[in-house]
Amino acid sequence: MALRALLAASILAVAAVPALAAEGDPMVLRGAVDDSDAAPAPAVDPFATGSLPDGSGPAGRTSARVTRVGAEPAVDSSDPVAGIVSGASVRRATDPADPYAPAGIRVGSFIYYPAVTVGAGFTTNAAKIAGGGGSPTLDISPELLIQSDWARHAASFSFRGDWEHFIDGAARDNPSAEVAAKARLDLADRWNLAFASIYGYSQQSVSDPNFPTGATDNPGVHTIDNSVEFNGAIGRNEFTFGTRAIRSIYEDASAGNAVIDQSYRDNWLFSERVRLGYELSPAFTPFVEGELFQRRYDDGADNNGVARSSRGFAVKAGIAFEDAPIWKGEIAVGTREEKLDDPSLASLRALTVDGSLAWSPTELTTVTTNLSSGFNPSTNPASPGSVVYAGSVDLAYAWRPDVTFDVTGSAKYEHFVGLGETDWTYGLGAAATWKLNRRMQLRAGYLHEWETSEVPGVAYTSDAVRVDLRLQR
Repeated sequence: MALRALLAASILAVAAVPALAAEGDPMVLRGAVDDSDAAPAPAVDPFATGSLPDGSGPAGRTSARVTRVGAEPAVDSSDPVAGIVSGASVRRATDPADPYAPAGIRVGSFIYYPAVTVGAGFTTNAAKIAGGGGSPTLDISPELLIQSDWARHAASFSFRGDWEHFIDGAARDNPSAEVAAKARLDLADRWNLAFASIYGYSQQSVSDPNFPTGATDNPGVHTIDNSVEFNGAIGRNEFTFGTRAIRSIYEDASAGNAVIDQSYRDNWLFSERVRLGYELSPAFTPFVEGELFQRRYDDGADNNGVARSSRGFAVKAGIAFEDAPIWKGEIAVGTREEKLDDPSLASLRALTVDGSLAWSPTELTTVTTNLSSGFNPSTNPASPGSVVYAGSVDLAYAWRPDVTFDVTGSAKYEHFVGLGETDWTYGLGAAATWKLNRRMQLRAGYLHEWETSEVPGVAYTSDAVRVDLRLQR
């Protein structure tokens, strides 16, 4: 009954709220929740090909530049073609160049974009574990973006939620949510301050190596990510100075009537970052970047008596490139090290490769790739954590203006330091999106996932199909 009530409320909300979210992003097949608080890895979801109008992708990361919707000229309030709602102060912000773009509604100097996606499908392995059972699935994903339209400065607020329900009870419901507030202050030509505060909620997956032993539920994880960046340029020299504080809070788990305390995992991650770049040409900007970080746990030691607070650094060098509309992105190679306070555990060290690229060899084809490297803290007394490499590639082909096909592959490698164990997780998928009009889209997709592991009883395979209906205003 709760799921039906949530579905009905979300559909009514979209019908009433004057706004629209961007296409494509939530219309995906959901995978297992990754509760890692390491450096952000790229989304390996093979069907997440879109982004919100503010320029942020599915991960909702901070962007120093927030793309603004172009100022709308004055319109006659009696002209229905202009998309007027009521009066001169509430007007549609329709993009005339794309007949299927969200038709958000302007209220004063802000533009609202709401949407909701409802989906149904079937998965052969709901829990994504060895021997997991299959189940039909229902999914609802409400969204809202509020974005400024100012001559200077910028601000945005966004909400993304998702609730996945397994009808046969093969796995527990999988809710998640993200709320983000972002702002940019333009100080002078090519100088600005960017602020971001992001709250995220997810649940620990039973396939997570750090899942509490004996737990009979999926405890929640709360993350609060606050950051400030100072961006500027002098001539061809570009600068970024940033500071960031990430708070991770782990809910207690249940084992029958017993409570499994996870408060020892609550921690802060503080970091300071400096980036220096030099614009060789409008298309190429080499850069170097350095970061210092410190992880501080609320408790001095975990349940095994291990002091897991740590300090570390990261350095990398790379190149950012942009030659619109052909390609845009950056790639960097470097090293990262994290040393724990407990001398009995080895330090985490890794060669890092990070980057993203959007390449459009033709007007109808776009290839999007993502690479990331990071550390994932461990709860195992014999391990300081794991080194994680993740990557994904998506090939999107616009067969017609209203029909797009996607083929996607992903891979994640995780090495557990101190244990001599490694896991590989792969994904292959295909999807098709049919844009019926500005307010409605249909999407169907298939995803095959499998994991190999040196730990007995961990490897699994999963196949999932899903059909989504997206309603937007």
